Amino acid sequence: MTVPVFYITEKHYSIIIEQAQKNFPQESGGFLGGKNNYVLAILPTFNKHLYNKTDTYGIDQEDIMRSHEFFKKNDLGYLGVYHSHPKGVAWPSQADIQTGQQYHFIISLRDVHSPKLAAFEIINNDVHPIPIQVVTEDKMKQMVALDIPSKNNKEIDNTESESELMSRIQNMRESKQNTYPKMEPVEKEASDFSTLA
Repeated sequence: MTVPVFYITEKHYSIIIEQAQKNFPQESGGFLGGKNNYVLAILPTFNKHLYNKTDTYGIDQEDIMRSHEFFKKNDLGYLGVYHSHPKGVAWPSQADIQTGQQYHFIISLRDVHSPKLAAFEIINNDVHPIPIQVVTEDKMKQMVALDIPSKNNKEIDNTESESELMSRIQNMRESKQNTYPKMEPVEKEASDFSTLA
């Protein structure tokens, strides 16, 4: 079912954009979780591509499993992957489309000072843009409360503060460790997404 629009809070939007800008010119990203068309949590990850991080964002099966567990633990569904295209437009590449992810959220940094976040649904390898609306946290709580019955009327808990998320992103940027075996470079067109599973 295609959603008419994705809603994301100003806080989560800012964290995603700042992560992309701080990692420029390398690609960066993570996972989005929520309910229906509401983005209620983000989980930034390392770019695990071994050689060409400026044109490729790589994740592995462990990242995907961890994101599903994280969102499930917080009573949220898995929405999809977000990642940046430092040199490209906010449009899924052929490699993005072939990952099998239903939704893609792409940040174009073609103009690093004016990034663009866009969402897409992939249906039978066809790309369908979905508008994104950035709202305040209070507005998000109101919309979700009206739209989604909650268990015991609990308030939405984003589980991590903005400073904790920014600290995680900074740790990712500064990490020098490489625990993956050496592999031959993957030759792909610019700004794509790949899994290393």
